Amino acid sequence: MSVVDMAKRIKDVHKSHVAIFKLGSFCKVFGKDAYVISSIFKYKVQMVDKNVAMSKFEIRKLNYAKKRLEAEKISYMILEPRNGYDVEKKIDFEESNMYEQKLIYGYSLNKRRNNISKVNKELVYFIDKPNFRKVIKEILLVCEKNKEDSKEECKKEDIVNSE
Repeated sequence: MSVVDMAKRIKDVHKSHVAIFKLGSFCKVFGKDAYVISSIFKYKVQMVDKNVAMSKFEIRKLNYAKKRLEAEKISYMILEPRNGYDVEKKIDFEESNMYEQKLIYGYSLNKRRNNISKVNKELVYFIDKPNFRKVIKEILLVCEKNKEDSKEECKKEDIVNSE
């Protein structure tokens, strides 16, 4: 059975736990867990094995990952495929588990990253076109306007929260 298939089986039982698989010199997470990990560590989400999301990090960063998951109150388990997928460690935050919130945020963050990549590809296409300067100027104007709008929103929230 492949690691991806095993991840699916484990997630059927442990829906709100990040299942971390130790594979050689990397730790890998699959499916929804990839978005949770991505939201915390800003790791890239890739599609593998029939469009399954996957994220990975070096095994030497595992202790740091555990500390961050615990600080963020995200339940997790570490599995060792070489030992029949034995659970090496499991932390369960039960009702205070923030898995779902991080999943929603991570999925949204990944969509935004993908959109930025698409915009970048378009800009590369335009780079040697005569209207490149115009396109860049318009993009920068939109960015500047959004910064100003964000500042105004923050000021409004500060006023409302201080009342």
